Amino acid sequence: KQHLHRMVREDLTSLELLARPLRADGKQRDSLTSVVQAEMQHLRTLAERTSREDVTRLVKGLLGARRVYVVGHRASGPLAEFFGYTLGKVHEDVVTLTAGGSGAYDAFRRVPAAAWLVGIAFPRYPRETLNLMAFAREEGVAVAAITDSLLSPAARHADLVLPVETEPVSFVDAQCAPQAIMATLLVEYGLRARERTEAGLGRFERLAVRHAIF
Repeated sequence: KQHLHRMVREDLTSLELLARPLRADGKQRDSLTSVVQAEMQHLRTLAERTSREDVTRLVKGLLGARRVYVVGHRASGPLAEFFGYTLGKVHEDVVTLTAGGSGAYDAFRRVPAAAWLVGIAFPRYPRETLNLMAFAREEGVAVAAITDSLLSPAARHADLVLPVETEPVSFVDAQCAPQAIMATLLVEYGLRARERTEAGLGRFERLAVRHAIF
């Protein structure tokens, strides 16, 4: 039943999602309460069900990767930008791909050994993301998926899956839990590679001062 529910939800258009009432436990809620309660439940589920071992596996993979590709399109684009930007402060080679089109494949013309790709894809699963994940895996890149389920199309193209269960609130994608798992990966990366992280952040701060970025 849960699988069938996910299948139906994945096919809902934005107009169909908009038509759903903002209800929780059969009671009518105001918009703020509905959104906050939904995101709180997503975060509780994330904390309870996420495999710490898989988090560690992915962090170790990123630590050993000579290059990390971060891929996400449409609503997941901002999540990919956040993860790629922050990881790029402490990892020497991060390529973030959020624009559609064939130009994204140019980033794979030369792929170093021990490369990883982190694909971020939630319903309705942008085809650009799935295609890049499948292509990277064919090219020998280790692929991790941050997606809503082990049964999602993104999971089929991944060597490692971190499922983050979310439910849209009206037509708006819920992104607190996906951002929380990415923040967890970044924090764990910093803890496991303290010297590398300090060196990367130190250089960033020096550049910020030199160019008066802030």
